[in-house]
Amino acid sequence: MENKKYDLKNIFIVILAIALILMFLFGQNSNKENYQKEIDALHLKNIELTNQNDSLKKENTKLDVVIVNIEKEIVKNQKELVKTNLQLQKLNKKRNEIYTYVNGLSSDGVAESFTEYLEKRTESTNGN
Repeated sequence: MENKKYDLKNIFIVILAIALILMFLFGQNSNKENYQKEIDALHLKNIELTNQNDSLKKENTKLDVVIVNIEKEIVKNQKELVKTNLQLQKLNKKRNEIYTYVNGLSSDGVAESFTEYLEKRTESTNGN
């Protein structure tokens, strides 16, 4: 039964305890200068990162202004596009329309108007 006192678990615990004691004895010296150097280096890095962050914020602000201007242009262009589409629809409706009225013209005027109408008609069919 005494052999169970020295089983693997107990040996492992003893080895860890010895390692812990050696770490305390031969471990890192608590030197205030080393800590102060690390703190100073971290402060410098913090200042550098803050400056980079500030410059990025400025660039983001500039980009936000550009984006707002682009969005305004898009809205303006969409309004113009709607107007243009409405005009195109009106013109497409009128394209094949035959006018029902004739102005009071002489026979020469009627022949000239009829010729113009036929020319427009042939241009529109040849163009499509």
